[in-house]
Amino acid sequence: MLNIAASKHAHEQLHLADVASTPLASDGYDLCMLVLADEHLTDIEPVYREAARLLSKGGHFALIGYHPFFLMRGMPTHYHRANHDAVTIRSYVHLFSEHFDAANKAGLRITEFRECVIDEKWLASKPKWREYLNWPVSFALVWSR
Repeated sequence: MLNIAASKHAHEQLHLADVASTPLASDGYDLCMLVLADEHLTDIEPVYREAARLLSKGGHFALIGYHPFFLMRGMPTHYHRANHDAVTIRSYVHLFSEHFDAANKAGLRITEFRECVIDEKWLASKPKWREYLNWPVSFALVWSR
Protein backbone atom coordinates (compact mmCIF):
# COMPACT_ATOMS: atom_id res chain seq x y z
CA MET A 1 0.00 0.00 0.00
CA LEU A 2 2.83 2.37 0.83
CA ASN A 3 4.45 1.73 -2.56
CA ILE A 4 1.16 2.44 -4.33
CA ALA A 5 0.73 5.67 -2.37
CA ALA A 6 4.31 6.69 -3.19
CA SER A 7 3.73 6.06 -6.90
CA LYS A 8 0.97 8.71 -6.89
CA HIS A 9 3.41 11.47 -5.86
CA ALA A 10 0.61 13.15 -3.90
CA HIS A 11 2.34 13.20 -0.51
CA GLU A 12 5.21 15.25 0.84
CA GLN A 13 6.13 12.43 3.22
CA LEU A 14 5.14 8.82 3.76
CA HIS A 15 6.05 6.81 6.87
CA LEU A 16 5.64 3.19 7.80
CA ALA A 17 4.73 3.33 11.49
CA ASP A 18 2.36 2.15 14.17
CA VAL A 19 -0.77 4.35 14.04
CA ALA A 20 -0.59 4.66 17.81
CA SER A 21 3.03 5.84 17.85
CA THR A 22 4.15 7.82 14.82
CA PRO A 23 7.39 9.73 14.18
CA LEU A 24 5.39 12.87 13.37
CA ALA A 25 5.74 16.15 15.25
CA SER A 26 3.44 17.00 18.15
CA ASP A 27 0.91 19.82 17.75
CA GLY A 28 1.73 20.05 14.05
CA TYR A 29 -1.44 19.13 12.19
CA ASP A 30 -4.86 20.65 11.59
CA LEU A 31 -6.28 17.31 10.43
CA CYS A 32 -5.55 13.68 11.22
CA MET A 33 -7.46 10.80 9.69
CA LEU A 34 -7.78 7.09 10.40
CA VAL A 35 -9.76 5.22 7.76
CA LEU A 36 -10.94 1.61 8.03
CA ALA A 37 -8.28 0.65 10.54
CA ASP A 38 -9.71 0.99 14.05
CA GLU A 39 -11.48 -2.36 13.78
CA HIS A 40 -8.08 -4.05 13.38
CA LEU A 41 -6.70 -2.63 16.64
CA THR A 42 -7.12 -4.55 19.88
CA ASP A 43 -7.19 -1.27 21.82
CA ILE A 44 -8.27 2.09 20.41
CA GLU A 45 -7.17 4.33 23.30
CA PRO A 46 -3.55 4.61 22.02
CA VAL A 47 -4.67 5.83 18.59
CA TYR A 48 -6.83 8.53 20.16
CA ARG A 49 -3.90 9.62 22.36
CA GLU A 50 -1.67 9.77 19.29
CA ALA A 51 -4.21 11.79 17.30
CA ALA A 52 -4.56 14.26 20.17
CA ARG A 53 -0.75 14.55 20.38
CA LEU A 54 -0.45 15.27 16.66
CA LEU A 55 -3.25 17.84 16.45
CA SER A 56 -2.73 21.54 16.82
CA LYS A 57 -5.21 23.38 19.04
CA GLY A 58 -8.51 23.49 17.16
CA GLY A 59 -7.42 20.64 14.87
CA HIS A 60 -9.69 17.76 13.88
CA PHE A 61 -9.38 13.98 13.99
CA ALA A 62 -11.63 12.13 11.53
CA LEU A 63 -12.11 8.42 12.06
CA ILE A 64 -14.01 6.42 9.45
CA GLY A 65 -14.68 2.84 10.40
CA TYR A 66 -16.45 -0.38 9.57
CA HIS A 67 -19.64 -0.39 11.62
CA PRO A 68 -19.47 -2.65 14.70
CA PHE A 69 -22.95 -3.93 13.85
CA PHE A 70 -21.51 -5.74 10.82
CA LEU A 71 -18.81 -7.37 12.92
CA MET A 72 -21.31 -8.36 15.60
CA ARG A 73 -23.52 -9.95 12.93
CA GLY A 74 -20.60 -12.13 11.83
CA MET A 75 -19.51 -10.15 8.75
CA PRO A 76 -15.75 -9.62 9.19
CA THR A 77 -13.71 -7.18 7.16
CA HIS A 78 -12.22 -8.79 4.10
CA TYR A 79 -10.75 -8.16 0.69
CA HIS A 80 -10.39 -10.17 -2.50
CA ARG A 81 -7.06 -11.22 -3.94
CA ALA A 82 -6.40 -10.93 -7.67
CA ASN A 83 -7.64 -14.53 -8.08
CA HIS A 84 -10.93 -13.48 -6.37
CA ASP A 85 -10.27 -15.46 -3.17
CA ALA A 86 -11.74 -13.66 -0.15
CA VAL A 87 -9.28 -13.01 2.67
CA THR A 88 -10.61 -12.21 6.14
CA ILE A 89 -8.75 -9.64 8.21
CA ARG A 90 -8.69 -10.04 12.00
CA SER A 91 -11.17 -7.56 13.42
CA TYR A 92 -12.24 -6.38 16.87
CA VAL A 93 -15.56 -4.90 17.91
CA HIS A 94 -15.26 -1.41 19.39
CA LEU A 95 -18.58 -0.03 20.55
CA PHE A 96 -19.21 3.66 20.08
CA SER A 97 -19.01 4.11 23.85
CA GLU A 98 -15.38 2.90 23.65
CA HIS A 99 -14.64 5.53 21.00
CA PHE A 100 -16.26 8.24 23.11
CA ASP A 101 -14.40 7.13 26.26
CA ALA A 102 -11.03 6.94 24.46
CA ALA A 103 -11.50 10.34 22.82
CA ASN A 104 -12.62 11.92 26.07
CA LYS A 105 -9.53 10.56 27.90
CA ALA A 106 -7.36 12.01 25.12
CA GLY A 107 -8.95 15.45 25.50
CA LEU A 108 -10.93 15.38 22.26
CA ARG A 109 -14.54 16.45 21.86
CA ILE A 110 -17.03 15.22 19.30
CA THR A 111 -18.02 17.59 16.51
CA GLU A 112 -19.76 15.20 14.11
CA PHE A 113 -21.04 11.63 14.04
CA ARG A 114 -22.55 9.93 10.97
CA GLU A 115 -23.56 6.38 10.12
CA CYS A 116 -24.06 4.92 6.65
CA VAL A 117 -26.48 2.12 5.84
CA ILE A 118 -26.54 -0.05 2.77
CA ASP A 119 -29.18 1.51 0.55
CA GLU A 120 -30.23 1.26 -3.08
CA LYS A 121 -27.46 3.62 -4.17
CA TRP A 122 -24.90 1.35 -2.44
CA LEU A 123 -26.44 -1.71 -4.08
CA ALA A 124 -26.05 -0.15 -7.52
CA SER A 125 -22.30 -0.75 -7.21
CA LYS A 126 -22.46 -3.90 -5.03
CA PRO A 127 -25.63 -5.80 -5.98
CA LYS A 128 -24.48 -8.98 -4.19
CA TRP A 129 -24.99 -7.15 -0.87
CA ARG A 130 -28.80 -6.97 -1.28
CA GLU A 131 -29.33 -9.24 1.75
CA TYR A 132 -27.74 -6.49 3.85
CA LEU A 133 -30.11 -3.75 2.69
CA ASN A 134 -30.62 -1.19 5.50
CA TRP A 135 -27.78 -2.61 7.61
CA PRO A 136 -25.35 -0.01 9.01
CA VAL A 137 -22.03 -0.57 7.24
CA SER A 138 -19.77 2.33 8.19
CA PHE A 139 -19.48 5.35 10.44
CA ALA A 140 -17.59 8.61 10.65
CA LEU A 141 -16.56 10.36 13.85
CA VAL A 142 -14.99 13.82 13.81
CA TRP A 143 -13.28 15.06 16.95
CA SER A 144 -11.73 18.43 17.84
CA ARG A 145 -8.82 19.25 20.08
